[in-house]
Amino acid sequence: MFFRHALAGSILIIGAVTGADAAQTPDACTLLSLAEVSQAGGLVVTDSDRVSTTEGTTCQFRARSGRSVTISLWPATPERFPELRETLELGGETETVSGVGDAAFYWADRIYAHKGRQGITVYFTGDNAREPDRKTLEAVKAIAAAGLAKL
Repeated sequence: MFFRHALAGSILIIGAVTGADAAQTPDACTLLSLAEVSQAGGLVVTDSDRVSTTEGTTCQFRARSGRSVTISLWPATPERFPELRETLELGGETETVSGVGDAAFYWADRIYAHKGRQGITVYFTGDNAREPDRKTLEAVKAIAAAGLAKL
């Protein structure tokens, strides 16, 4: 599991683009409202907090159930997105996801997607965090699709 989290951090390196593009990264805490995250994720979200990051923006949305949804927005390039996938595959299998942005894939319990030069990652954490089931994967897909639709 540590290896997967270390690899997930590679998104900051592989997804990095110029400073001008980074300045245009939207705010992950305002991209979707609490109600939109609740509806797309199938849980009742009560509040959110910004998470410190070196590239892009990250927000954790907390739900009544004890679970949280993390949304990270980061500058991406269509040319380098496949490199991100290849790097993450060193820590486990990926699965192509259709219908989300220009390209998307599941890796472990999260979805990585991009639309143009904007990347998004969505995943759940909390007391019920476990190996992903199809319901969890569909929920992160719905949240990512809702977020990218607003960009």
